Amino acid sequence: MSNLQYSRSTLHPTAGPISSPSLSIKTSLSSTPRAKFTTDVLTTLRAHQIMLTNLYVAQNNAYTSAYTAFATQCIVEDMVHTEIKDVVTKLLGQQKDIMLFQTFLKSFQDFVVGLEGNVSHEIDED
Repeated sequence: MSNLQYSRSTLHPTAGPISSPSLSIKTSLSSTPRAKFTTDVLTTLRAHQIMLTNLYVAQNNAYTSAYTAFATQCIVEDMVHTEIKDVVTKLLGQQKDIMLFQTFLKSFQDFVVGLEGNVSHEIDED
């Protein structure tokens, strides 16, 4: 195992998400179209948010299982170098997909929270 050039800590599922720079889009309130959102729309968005969160958890659990199996095989030195290289490539691809999905999910959650805030302000104004 001494000839491995891979850092398993980069692949480790509990290493936490890699923070990416956040993009901020500034719009003036006067140019933003004002639409009233109903509770039905918010309920639908919340349902989609729950579905997407469950999908994220399932993807993350699958990645964690794959990583655990990989780490175990590396510990017992049951894999040859080419197999390890293939597994690392697949795990890095999975990790990238999960992080992109996590970024999307966070943006979606922020979007829903923003809509809920707008609805509560509109109700207060009425």
